[in-house]
This record gives sequence, C-alpha cells and structure tokens, in this order.
Amino acid sequence: MLEQDAVSGLEKLQGRFDACFIDLLNSFPSEDVTRRVLELCIEHLDGGALLMADNALRQGEVVKPKTQQARNVAFYNERVARHPRLDSVVVAIRDGLSIARVRD
Repeated sequence: MLEQDAVSGLEKLQGRFDACFIDLLNSFPSEDVTRRVLELCIEHLDGGALLMADNALRQGEVVKPKTQQARNVAFYNERVARHPRLDSVVVAIRDGLSIARVRD
C-alpha cells in the first residue's frame, strides 16, 4: 500500500497492480488532475484489475455540481462510465463507492 500525492506518486510507480483505490477524489484541485490520476491508474492495471474511488455520490452533489470538488467527482464518474476499458458501477454505501473492473 502506498499513501502519497496521487499524481506524483503514480508517475513514479513501476509495475502492474491488481487494484487501485483513489481516496479523497473530491480533494483534487481540478478536472485536469482528476483526468491525469485516472489515466495513470489505468496504465498500471491489467485486465481483471479493480479501480475504486470513494465519495462517488458526494452527498448527491454530483447531480448538479456547484463546487470544484463536486465537479471533480461528477467528471470522474462520467469518465469511468464511458471508458472503453472499464465496466463500472457506483455502490450507494455511505457517500458512494465507485468500482470499475478493467476489461480483458
């Protein structure tokens, strides 16, 4: 388990992983950072691996996002849902858990 800044940490990583968990998705400063983190995670995941992120519902704010944090989460959810390599679902537990499986 690695715990560090998402972008700089992921850029330094080598190797392949079975899972990637993005914590505090709503703390990223912009959609550009959110996009980069998503891209970097997917680069390290083979088919069958899991990509997860918390706060996927953001207490309902993702429906009509008004804050940058809510826009980041809504942007992430949309990108994951439309990504050609991912099958995804948001589980409505607590503040939402996004779970995506990388296609083989």
